[in-house]
This record gives sequence, structure tokens and C-alpha cells, in this order.
Amino acid sequence: MVAARQRLVDQSLRRDLDAPDAPQQFADLGGVGAALSYVGRVMKRRVACFVVSDFEVPDFEPDLRVSMRRHDVHAFVVRDPIEDRLLPGGMVPLRDLETGELEWIATTPAFLRRFRETTARRRTDVEQVFKRLKVPFTNFSTGESYDRPLARHFARLKGKAL
Repeated sequence: MVAARQRLVDQSLRRDLDAPDAPQQFADLGGVGAALSYVGRVMKRRVACFVVSDFEVPDFEPDLRVSMRRHDVHAFVVRDPIEDRLLPGGMVPLRDLETGELEWIATTPAFLRRFRETTARRRTDVEQVFKRLKVPFTNFSTGESYDRPLARHFARLKGKAL
């Protein structure tokens, strides 16, 4: 009975994730926090939960804290190097892929400096949340292969129960 229920949950998750508008659906639901809350409601037994995200969402810590009580949560932080550095280009249109909003940004030197500082601070804040909650995390870049960081992640955990 449990295996059949698990298969239904797996099929439901695959169907939801394979839907063409899946990213928008999860963005509407609250992103990482909603996904962690969903796992907490659906998965009754302790599981290893791998969260793959850029974690560019406000205040996901409460949902992560609740998930950590029941599950072994691992965070895989995915960064796109292009998103981390903007080049001077005058007025530049930027579209938020999660909300679809288009905004024109003036890429002045002062704006670029603030952007770099904010990006670095956000990355540090996310890592501090993981360290404070003792969540094993690994940073990935879309510009590099994922195999070595993934192998290092599990090598660090060698000998620890998942």
C-alpha cells in the first residue's frame, strides 16, 4: 500500500514538473518555500530531499527549518554567471522569467556597483541560512560541469547518514 501511494506521489510530481507552465506554477505558489511545504505535507516518512534552486526568494528559512525536522534536506544552489555580472549598456530591458515582468534598467556605474554588492550580500545571506540550520549545500554554476561539485558534496557527507 505504501509503495503504491509513493508511486502516485512520484507520478504526480513528475506530471507537475513536466507541465509547460510548471516554473510559473511554482513561482505563483511561492517557489522554494512552497516546494518544501509540499514535501512536508506529502512525504510522511523521512526522506533525503534535494532542493535545486537559485534560492532568490524572500524568506525561505521557516519552511526549510520545518523540513529539516522531518527530512534530510540538501541544498544545491544553482547560479548563472551571466546573472551575477551586468555590463554597462545604457538602458537595458530585463525580464523576470518567473513573473514575466519587463523592466528597463539604466546600467550606470553606480547601479552596477550596487548590483554587485547586493548579489554578493544575497549569496552570503543564503549560505549563512544553510550554515545556521546545518543544511549541507553545494554551489553549482551553469557555466561549468556539475559532476565535480556533486562528487565533492557527497564526499563531504561520506560516513554521515542521509
